[in-house]
Amino acid sequence: AQYETTLRLTREALGPDHIAVAQILLRLGDLRRRQARYDDALATLAEAERILTPLGAPDLGQVHIYQGAVLRELARHAEARAAYA
Repeated sequence: AQYETTLRLTREALGPDHIAVAQILLRLGDLRRRQARYDDALATLAEAERILTPLGAPDLGQVHIYQGAVLRELARHAEARAAYA
């Protein structure tokens, strides 16, 4: 619940497309992955990716690593390899 609260407050303070929002989404996506909430993790990580891509932010690499890990857990191996590439 703390990530969700922090995410809401950060969006309100900085706007929905701020890099800080993406960084929180990245951490939240990883948490959801570790909780085996794979669909939620993929959606959260996709939102982080949407924000980070136009910024060319270095955290984008970590998004892809987490996406690959989720896809691997779902036995979607070809997609996982593509995420890691």
